[in-house]
Amino acid sequence: NVYKIRGLSLDLLNYGKYAEITCKMSDPNLPIMEAAAIMQPRTEENDIELTVDLSPDLEPFCFDPEAVQRCILNLWANAIDASIEAQPSENIQRLHIQTKKIDGWGCEYRVSDTGNGMDASTRNKIFQGFFSTKGSEGTGIGLMLTKKIVDDLKGHIEVETEVGVGSTFIMRIPKGKKSWRRRF
Repeated sequence: NVYKIRGLSLDLLNYGKYAEITCKMSDPNLPIMEAAAIMQPRTEENDIELTVDLSPDLEPFCFDPEAVQRCILNLWANAIDASIEAQPSENIQRLHIQTKKIDGWGCEYRVSDTGNGMDASTRNKIFQGFFSTKGSEGTGIGLMLTKKIVDDLKGHIEVETEVGVGSTFIMRIPKGKKSWRRRF
């Protein structure tokens, strides 16, 4: 119970922390590289095959790399949880993290897993506050926070999912032209 309360407290603090967005010139691959340093050990501990595909075509632009990293960390942690839930399975669980250059956007981030996927009812609720598929293990704050950050950055987030196949979260962040800070 102590760990659950601690996790909930940290989630709530993080939710409040991102009431300010600070955009600065940065490499859009940086949030993935820094998230990998944190999440790769947990991925490997759970026997999940990891591929990270960073686009060499991306140019630095103004965005909030710390806020984007928080989103990537949450999506990555959820993908690990989905993969663990899908085990034991005859198939190898896979996690694919990717950056892509997309016309009209600064960067597209993709986090894909081969977990159980989601049905339409679940998919329609995932960004609602305090909705969780993890029972007592989840707080329902992570995807709510991710959506809030993406919205505050004037970005877009969506999920492609199929029951029994897995899920791909797609996050697009616009290209800012200059540094700025905004409080909410």
